[in-house]
Amino acid sequence: MPKYALLTDVMVQGTPRSTGEVLDLSLSDGNLLVGLGRAKSVDEALEPKAEAEALEPKSEDTEPSVEPLTEPPAKPLVRRRTTSTSTSV
Repeated sequence: MPKYALLTDVMVQGTPRSTGEVLDLSLSDGNLLVGLGRAKSVDEALEPKAEAEALEPKSEDTEPSVEPLTEPPAKPLVRRRTTSTSTSV
């Protein structure tokens, strides 16, 4: 079960919990609290970001190649609804 750190006082499974507590919650309960802005995932905070940057070394000498557009993009086709006209007499 993932761990979540509470950012505000909340009721979790019928028990009042205070700010700063770290709880083992189910994924659905944790996602609900994160979505409401009441908690943050402790597992995400502990992930080292330096290792991710080390996997992709950035070179300052090379500039990203950008291909110029040869022609402007086409406008999207607009389809208008046609209403049926009845010619009943």
